[in-house]
Amino acid sequence: MTAHAQPTEFYVPVGVGYPVQLLDYKHENGRISAVIEVTPSVWETIDMVMLFNLTWNNRNEGSVSGEKPLEITMMFSKELYKEMKASGTLLTESSSFLAAGKDHPMKSTTNWYITTVTEEVDLPDHHKAMGTVRQGFTTKWKEEYQ
Repeated sequence: MTAHAQPTEFYVPVGVGYPVQLLDYKHENGRISAVIEVTPSVWETIDMVMLFNLTWNNRNEGSVSGEKPLEITMMFSKELYKEMKASGTLLTESSSFLAAGKDHPMKSTTNWYITTVTEEVDLPDHHKAMGTVRQGFTTKWKEEYQ
């Protein structure tokens, strides 16, 4: 897990970057996962343009308001993982990922699959000391990548 949120960007094939905060980056069990936080304006683009393979038919029940920062969990492409591992270009550490240039395949929105999208729920003052609650939705990619 990344000790502190680290700013980075993901890119669409035409080279446009979308700023995110990298909250977590893990390499385990032959897979790479990332948890990012995005602003409502970046979420609006992800949602409407269906970045990170977030197509309408792959979403499960649930919703987010999109009015607060959103936390997104995603998995790196299984097929590309195998290719990059074999070629030695797979970025298995968050520091390597953060240092990678925009042309690296692991920085492309097309090579990641969103599994979960959540946002924090406003709680009454008397419940805030108990912690936080998140709501949102999962995708069909979550089952495929488990």
